[in-house]
Amino acid sequence: MSFKPNTHEEAMQLLGVQDILSVSHEEKEVTPEERHFFIMPFHIANDHSLSIPERFLLSMINSLDKEDNCYATNRYFADILGVSIRYISEMIATLKNKKKLAIVGRYKNRRIIKSLSHHGKKY
Repeated sequence: MSFKPNTHEEAMQLLGVQDILSVSHEEKEVTPEERHFFIMPFHIANDHSLSIPERFLLSMINSLDKEDNCYATNRYFADILGVSIRYISEMIATLKNKKKLAIVGRYKNRRIIKSLSHHGKKY
């Protein structure tokens, strides 16, 4: 059974955002793994048809897709966002139904996810 946040605060706590934002780089040494980041475009952040976790997931897919294609697995997203693989599957299905992303094919036994949230351009 996965936890679905009801409030903004619960979503932020679920995703560990508070912890990330509360520690400045001056207070803590940043590891190479922590230097990786994604940008949440304003049009995704401001899309109130999406839950907060869906906005994070779509932004991650959007960032991975902008370089080439997004081949990331549900486990990859679940590990980063700290949620279950099942919850990621549910969010991907919801984002597909809302026409925010599409599964466009497979390459070497991995699905290819395309963000449909570029507003006609690559970021």
